Amino acid sequence: MSGAETPPVLMVVPDLPDRPWRGQELRLRSLIRGLGRLGPVHVHALCHRPTPDAPAWPGLVGWTTSSDPTLTPSRLSPSSQEWLATDDGHPTDAWFDPGAAEELVSVIQAIGAHTVVLGGLGVRAYAEAVRRSVPRVVLDHQNVEADVADEIARLAAPARHMLVRRLLAERTALVERVLVEQLVDAVLVCSDHDARRLLSRYPASAPVSVVPNVLDDLPPAPTGGACIDRDPLLLYAGAFGYAPNADAARWLTAELWPRMRDQLGGGRLVLAGSHPPSDLVDGSDPTVQVTGRLPDLSPLLAAATLAPVPLRAGGGTRLKVLEALAYGIPVVSTRKGCEGLDVEDGVHVVLADDADGFVQAGVDLHRDRDRRRALGTAGRALVTERYSSAAIVAALAAAMGATEPRE
Repeated sequence: MSGAETPPVLMVVPDLPDRPWRGQELRLRSLIRGLGRLGPVHVHALCHRPTPDAPAWPGLVGWTTSSDPTLTPSRLSPSSQEWLATDDGHPTDAWFDPGAAEELVSVIQAIGAHTVVLGGLGVRAYAEAVRRSVPRVVLDHQNVEADVADEIARLAAPARHMLVRRLLAERTALVERVLVEQLVDAVLVCSDHDARRLLSRYPASAPVSVVPNVLDDLPPAPTGGACIDRDPLLLYAGAFGYAPNADAARWLTAELWPRMRDQLGGGRLVLAGSHPPSDLVDGSDPTVQVTGRLPDLSPLLAAATLAPVPLRAGGGTRLKVLEALAYGIPVVSTRKGCEGLDVEDGVHVVLADDADGFVQAGVDLHRDRDRRRALGTAGRALVTERYSSAAIVAALAAAMGATEPRE
C-alpha cells in the first residue's frame, strides 16, 4: 500500500514537542520523526494551542491539540497535591478531561487510525478510551516510573516531602501496573536495562521492545574537543524541576565543583535548565552560573571542557550524555548517570560514584590532553553509530512491525 492509503499512526502526547527541552519532549520528537519515516503519523496533544503550526517533518499528516483553552501546560503540571485527597489518586489524574477524551476518540475515528501510541505515563488516564477505539495501543515508556519514584523517595528531603514521595511511589506502581498489563498491547522502552527493570517489576506486562533515545541532529563536528586549552568550563544541563537533576546540581555545586575548581586553579560551572531551585541561584559562588532555560545550548556545548553528570537517581537514558558525547566533550558520570547507555568506562566516559573519584576524574581529564581527545573521538563515534536518527528508525520498524493487534 502507498503511504496515502495507509491509516496514520496516531501519537497522543502531553504537549506538542516542536520546542522541546526536557528529555521526554526530546524523545517524543524523535519518535514522531522516526515514525514519519516509516509511514504517515498524526500527532494530537492534550495541551491546547490556538494555532498549532505543524513542523515540516517527513510523514507528518496531522498536528492537532485539544480545543478546550483551559487545557494548558500549567493545568497539566499542577503544583497542588489534590491527588492526595483520594485513596487511589495520582498526579496524572489532573491530565484527564472528559471533553478531551471525547475529542481524542473523534480524532481516532476521523483519521481511521488502527494504532495509537501513548506518549508516556502522563496520558495514561486516556488509555481506556483509546483502547475501546482502536485495535492496537502502544505505550512509549521513557522510564520505569515506579522505580524512579522509589529512587526519588530515597533522596534527601524534609520529612513531609519524604512521606509524600513514598506515597507517590506506591501509587505510581499501581497505575503503572494497570497500564502496562491491562491497557496496552506493547511497550517501548529506551534500553535493554529498562526492559529488564520493567519485566522484573511487572512480569505480566505487554511485550516490550527497545527503541533507544537518540539525537535527531548531530553537530557537524565534535567541537567540544577543541576546547582542550581553555579555562575549565563545566556544563550540567537539565530540567531542574525534576528531583534527580536538582539533587545532582546541589551535590555538584556544594562539594564536587569547589574541590575541582581549587585543584584546577579556577574555571566556571554552568547549570543550564528550567526551574532551578532558589538555593542554586543565590549568587554566593561567582564561579557558578545558573542560566535558566536557554533556546539554544549549542554555544555552551561548543565551549564546554567537561560534562559532569552526578546523578544519583532517575530512569531512562540521558540525552545530556549523548549531547556531550556528540560534541566531543569528555563526560564524568556516576553509573546511574550513564545507565542503559552502551558506554564503556575509560573508553567513552569516565565513571565515578563517590565524591573523591568524581573530583579526581574531572581534574585528571583537564590535565591530560590526549586522554580527553581520545574520549571525545570515541564518544562521538558511539553516538553516530548507535544513537542517531537512523538507529531509532530501525528500532521502530522492528518494534511496530512486531506489535500485533489484540484478538
